[in-house]
Amino acid sequence: EEKKVDAPLGVDYYIWLPTRDHTAPAIEKLLFGVLSLDYFVNMGIKTFVHCRKGHTRAPTLVAAYYMYAHAMSAKDAAALVKKRRPVVHITPNQRKALERLEKILAGKQ
Repeated sequence: EEKKVDAPLGVDYYIWLPTRDHTAPAIEKLLFGVLSLDYFVNMGIKTFVHCRKGHTRAPTLVAAYYMYAHAMSAKDAAALVKKRRPVVHITPNQRKALERLEKILAGKQ
């Protein structure tokens, strides 16, 4: 979320990546989020990714994680997230961020 920091109860780790509604996180935040998710998943730590409604920002990060961890394209990762959570609607600027990340992961930027 952009401004509100939830006070999560009963969690061992908490990462907050402030991002305005309907925008893409800065590429540094996106990469940090992806690497954090990858660490938690590889350590077998249950992980919850959320934003206000779970429709744009959180799905963008999850798609980015799939791109990193499973060598998926931006298009395929976004489609997978949408398939698993149909209310998702990644915005055009979030899609551009995923496409930029795709180039970075491919070593082209």
